[in-house]
Amino acid sequence: MPHLRLCQLTQSDSRDCQKPVPDDFPMDLCETHALMTAAVMMERGGATMKRLRSMYDTSYVRRLNRETEAPRAEQYIDGFPSVVYYIRFGANIKIGTSRKLISRLAQIPHDELLAIEPGDVAHERQRHWQFAENRIHGEWFEADADLEDHIAHIVEMYGPPHSAHKRWTDAVRNAA
Repeated sequence: MPHLRLCQLTQSDSRDCQKPVPDDFPMDLCETHALMTAAVMMERGGATMKRLRSMYDTSYVRRLNRETEAPRAEQYIDGFPSVVYYIRFGANIKIGTSRKLISRLAQIPHDELLAIEPGDVAHERQRHWQFAENRIHGEWFEADADLEDHIAHIVEMYGPPHSAHKRWTDAVRNAA
C-alpha cells in the first residue's frame, strides 16, 4: 500500500492541516498551502519562479538526479521502459514522457533527441516545474544555460539517448 503523505503545516488554531499531498509535490504541503506560500512570497519579495524553485527542498532534486542506472521494474510495460525525454525543435526543447519512445518520436516533429532519463509522469511533472520559468506552452521550453546543463548532466549519467534506451529495453527482454 502506498504511503500517503499529509500536509505538515500547523494552522493558526494550532492544528495540523493533514490534507493529502499530491504525489508529485517536492514538499509536504497540500495544494492550498503550497499556493498560499507561493503567493505570499511573490507578494512580499517579488519572488520569481526561478527563485521559488531554488528555495524548495533541494534534496528532492538531488534524489531525482541519483536514480538508478535503469528504470525501476514498475516503470516497464510490455518490455518498454518509461522515460522522460528531451527533444529539440528549432530553438525550443520539449520535455515529455513515453513508454514507447521510438513510436512517440515518430509522431512529433523534432530536430534531435537530446537525452532520456528513467521516469514516469510524476517525474516529467517535476521537470516541468523545475524549468517552469522557461515554459513557452504545454511541454515546450525555451533553451537556456540551466536547461542545457541539465540535459548534459543526464547524458553524462545515462549515456547517449539511443544507446541508453536500447540498453534498458534489451535488459528487460533478456530477463524475460
